[in-house]
Amino acid sequence: ACGEAGAICTDSASDYERLQSLRYSGTIGRENCVELSHNGRMDTMQAAILLARLDWAEEEQLQRAALADRYRAGLVNISQVISLPQQNSSQLLGRPEKHAFYTYTVRVEQRDELQAYLLAKGIECKVRHPLLMPQHLAYQDRVQKGDDQKLWPRACRYLNEILSLPIYASMPAEHVDEVLSEIQKFYS
Repeated sequence: ACGEAGAICTDSASDYERLQSLRYSGTIGRENCVELSHNGRMDTMQAAILLARLDWAEEEQLQRAALADRYRAGLVNISQVISLPQQNSSQLLGRPEKHAFYTYTVRVEQRDELQAYLLAKGIECKVRHPLLMPQHLAYQDRVQKGDDQKLWPRACRYLNEILSLPIYASMPAEHVDEVLSEIQKFYS
């Protein structure tokens, strides 16, 4: 929608019932909590925007997927690129999902140096979610204490490798090519 709102479409009655309860703190009839969840209801303005956007949501997803394919083709042979997003890598409610490519997050060697280089070239990139959940203040009294590197070694390693490259539905393919060119220059 416009901000913190979105939608899930389904033709499954059982999925619909579960999603109905999950959108309001996991409750049925706003009384009986059957599953832990958050309050995911949206206001009327967000709903109106979302309804209007549904007409072109699939086209936008296809445009982002094409840009992601272009990134993949340009990055797959750069040895310093550790991993790339997968097109359809998981399932949601028992069915294959389409990746929305809201972000295009890669894992790379020399992440901080690459980020500084790209920013200096005027290419927006960022480290989204720079803290692990157990590192947030809200969880300090709920997690095991100790050395994060020993407790969560893989997560800590990934945290130092992730970088989100620019992607948006109306992004010209030439802009992806520019980003790819600069990444290739950096690693060569």
